[in-house]
Amino acid sequence: MKDEKYIEASKQLMDQLRKAAESKGITIEEIAEKTGYRPFTIDRLFKGKYAPDLDVFIKLCEVIGMKIRIEV
Repeated sequence: MKDEKYIEASKQLMDQLRKAAESKGITIEEIAEKTGYRPFTIDRLFKGKYAPDLDVFIKLCEVIGMKIRIEV
């Protein structure tokens, strides 16, 4: 089971991805088509209904044109 910190961080990241997609004019349907996920799934991810695994998150970033940067 995922802890609360992970879930909250995931919600924040997904909100950033949603906003980036909107600002670029990329629709949920386009994201779904390019990722192979259903629009319903993308919508639930963007709404924070569940936290994606890392591979799903990376795929969404690629489609939306976002880069992942990890700082230590």
